[in-house]
Amino acid sequence: MKAKRKATSKTVRMIASWMVIASVASPAVARQSSAASQPAPPPLVGSLAGHPGWPAVKNASDADTVEHLLASLYDVISGPAGKPRDWDRFRSLFLPDGRMGVIRSDAPASAEQPAR
Repeated sequence: MKAKRKATSKTVRMIASWMVIASVASPAVARQSSAASQPAPPPLVGSLAGHPGWPAVKNASDADTVEHLLASLYDVISGPAGKPRDWDRFRSLFLPDGRMGVIRSDAPASAEQPAR
């Protein structure tokens, strides 16, 4: 009788364990299947993924550090008059919505005060 009770108790615990596992796993499976059925979100505005025709960096070393990026930028825009520029390389140094601008202070620096 005691052996039968142990076997029944063991069976009940095993069934309860499987029920707990099933209750935890089934919402995760449902989330995965619903996420898989949803379309992928559109690429971020201004990202390279949103502009498939954007030129890729010509040399990996052109943009691996800030120093190399600036050196590549100066290399593209500098040179003798009449020398053709590589504008695809120039564009590849920027994100599609990247801009260059001038920053000027409205008051020059003095001995008592920094520029603002």
